[in-house]
Formats: sequence, C-alpha cells, structure tokens
Amino acid sequence: MPDDLQCIRVKKFKPNLTSHIQPNNQGIIHCFKAHYQAKFIEHAIDHYDTSVTASTIYEINQLQAMQLADEAWKEVDVTTIKRCWKKSGILPDIAPTVPRPLVSISSLLTTSDLLDPVVDVETEVMHALDGLQWRGVLQASNRMSLEDLLNPVAESCMMDETVDKEIYCAVKEAQHSGDLMTNEEAAEDGPVDPPPTCCKALEAALLITKYVEDMDDPLAQTLEKDLGSFRHLSHTAELQSMVPSHLTDYFTLKPLN
Repeated sequence: MPDDLQCIRVKKFKPNLTSHIQPNNQGIIHCFKAHYQAKFIEHAIDHYDTSVTASTIYEINQLQAMQLADEAWKEVDVTTIKRCWKKSGILPDIAPTVPRPLVSISSLLTTSDLLDPVVDVETEVMHALDGLQWRGVLQASNRMSLEDLLNPVAESCMMDETVDKEIYCAVKEAQHSGDLMTNEEAAEDGPVDPPPTCCKALEAALLITKYVEDMDDPLAQTLEKDLGSFRHLSHTAELQSMVPSHLTDYFTLKPLN
C-alpha cells in the first residue's frame, strides 16, 4: 500500500472465509452454467431436428441466449442453494424442530431427494451431449469433458488487475482502430428473418395440440391446457385490435358534377 494513503487500513480475511465472501462460488454458479449448457445443447438439437444444417445449429441471438440464461437460473432453486451452502459450511447445523421419520413416504416413490442437484444437472449435460453424438453432429474424438465445458480455460485464468487508465487507453485504441461498432452497425445485427404471424403461430399451436391430445402424460396434458389458453388469448387480442369499418371504406366518393 502506498505510504501517502493514510485513511486506508488493510485487514486480512480469516482462513476459510471465502465461502462467506463469495457464497455463489460454492457450486451455485457451476450448477447454473450446467443448466445453461444443457439447455443450449437441447436448443441445438431442436435446430438439427428441424432440418437445419449442422453448421448453423449452434447459432443463437442475444435474446435467445438471455432467455436460456433466465430459464437456467430459475432451475437453481432454494434446495440447490441450501445444499451448496450447507456443503461449504456457511449454514449452521440446526436441529429440526419436528422429528422426521427415518424413511419418508416420498422416498419410497422417488429417489430425487437423495440426488445431489449439481450431479443431477451434470448428468443432464452428459445426456444432451449424448444426443448430439447419437445424431452424428458431435464426434467422440471432439467431445469436450464436462470440466472443460463448464470451466473453460479462458475463464479459469487469473487476469491481472486492470486500472481505470488501462481501460481508458484500451477503449481509445479500439476507437482509433475502428474495432468499436457504431449504433447503426449494432442495429444491423438484429434478426433478419421476420417473426411468424399470429395465424402461423395459431396453426402451430393447433398442430401440437392434436399431437399431444391422446398422450396419457401429465406434461402433455399441461401443454395441451397451456396451448388452449394461448389460442384463447390470441383470439381475444385479435378481436380487440379490430377497428370498426364504415361504408365509405368500401366505396370511393366521387365529386358531384
């Protein structure tokens, strides 16, 4: 610390305090990235199954990436955070106020309570990679390990501390070399293909409804219900957007001679 700074006091952290200072590093970020990678790979598989060329199945725009990230973060529920924090020693051992049975009824039906959520989502990533490999898009020799996929080398490298002056110089250098995009150039990177019309979306919803209506599965039943609500809301919005027509809209007024 420079000698001319008199109002700064350096206090070292106690051992094993990192988990309290950076609680999200206790497996939570790892779990989030695993959820995102699983959803991204499934997104690529969906593209491949719709006859998209193999070279473009990984293409994704910023909005789609943000939507996948939002869905992935929602998958990191309270149970996952609690388990990660408890494993790191952040949460104290609190005895339950109500005694619990040695074997719960739910454990007789499913073993999900015994699974580690981090291990569970890592398995989802591996299954998604298996899906790519089964379709021939991913070769076994090119398949990355789970550690390299979730923790790339570029993210693991410790970067030197960057001061404001270095950031300023880097931005100025990029401006002079023309590396920074202008607002007009950034606007040109938007989606090229127009979004589907309401009519096309309703046709797709009806097609999916016919596909799942005979399935005896809770997820299919929920999807059928949600698609019905979507069609109802779309029809309502279409009716509300209609403007009453007038007789003069269908005839052209001619001036009287």
